Amino acid sequence: MRLYLPLLPALLLLSGCTTLQQMRATPPSVTMQSATVPSVSQTGFDLKLDGLVKNPNGVSLPLNTIDYTLFLNDKQILDSVATLEGSVPAHGEEAIMVNVPVTWKNLEAVREAVMQMDGQLPYRMEGRMAVKGIPMVESVPVSYSGTLDVKDLAKRAAKYALQSAELRSLVQDLAPEAMSTLRGMF
Repeated sequence: MRLYLPLLPALLLLSGCTTLQQMRATPPSVTMQSATVPSVSQTGFDLKLDGLVKNPNGVSLPLNTIDYTLFLNDKQILDSVATLEGSVPAHGEEAIMVNVPVTWKNLEAVREAVMQMDGQLPYRMEGRMAVKGIPMVESVPVSYSGTLDVKDLAKRAAKYALQSAELRSLVQDLAPEAMSTLRGMF
C-alpha cells in the first residue's frame, strides 16, 4: 500500500492533464454551403440547406440540433429547430442538411417586397448548433443567405393554385402565364 502512495500525485496530475486538454477544446465550425428548393406543394416549399461541420478536436462530436430563425427580406418569418443525426469524427468533418419548411402564408407576409423585387426575394437563416461533449462550448453560430426566385416557385406551384386562394393570387401576380396555361386546361 505504501508503495502506491507516492504514485497517487502522479496519477492525479495525469488525469488533470486530460481534463485540461478537454477544457482547451476548440469549438467546431459550421459552414452552410448551398441551398435548393427540391419540392413545392399546395402548402409551401422546402428550403434545403447543405453544410459542413468541421471538428478540430481529438474526440468525436455527436450532432444534436440547430435552433434557427428564417428571415425573408429582413423580416423574421419563423423560428424552429432542426434535428441532426450522426456524429463528426475526431479531427474530421461531416456533411449536414437542414430542411426549412416555408409556407405560402409566410411569403404572403412579404408579398409587397416580392412584387417590388420582380420575384427575387433575399433570405437568410441565422441560428446556433448545439454542441455536446466539448466542455465550455454550448453552441456555435450557423448562418446562410441567398435569394429565392419566387417567380420560379410560383410557376412550379401553379398546378396547386386552383386549390388554394392564397397560392392562386401569388401565382397570378408572379407567373400569370402559368395561370393562363392552367386555366386553358380546364
